[in-house]
Formats: sequence, C-alpha cells, structure tokens
Amino acid sequence: MLLTVKFFAKCREIHGNGLIISTDLEKLKISDLIEILSDNYNINLKEEFKNGKIIVSKDFEIVSANDILTKDSEIGIYPPVSGG
Repeated sequence: MLLTVKFFAKCREIHGNGLIISTDLEKLKISDLIEILSDNYNINLKEEFKNGKIIVSKDFEIVSANDILTKDSEIGIYPPVSGG
C-alpha cells in the first residue's frame, strides 16, 4: 500500500509538506498510521489526534482512529477548521 501524507496549515509549518509511506500491510487503521508516523518518521501526532487538535482525512473525507485503510490513498493532516 502506498500512502501520500500531506500536511496543511500549522501542521505543514511544523512537519513540512508531507511524505510518501510504503507498507506491505493490506489493512491499516488510522491510529496505526499515527503510530507509524511517530515511530518511523519522528512525527509525533498521537496526543494531538487523541485530543482532537488535528484532523485526518482519507481521500478528502474526514476519518476517525478506527477507520481502516485498504488501498493506496491520500492522507491529509490538519488542524480543525471552522466555517463562517
């Protein structure tokens, strides 16, 4: 599975534009992706994700920690936004 991870807004300022992750896993929970980013790429988002200070999207749809990735996807990571 090939995952393109892109960072937006404040997350981009801290972690850069993004990266591409390749894994042999056929299924990957979003919470596992957050672990991989921390363990393998030194991008620790665990507490921010747990506390709702960042949002994760998969192919432009917001997802939760238990959602499962099963195919190549584009992942977006950004702070919560509000409309007006």
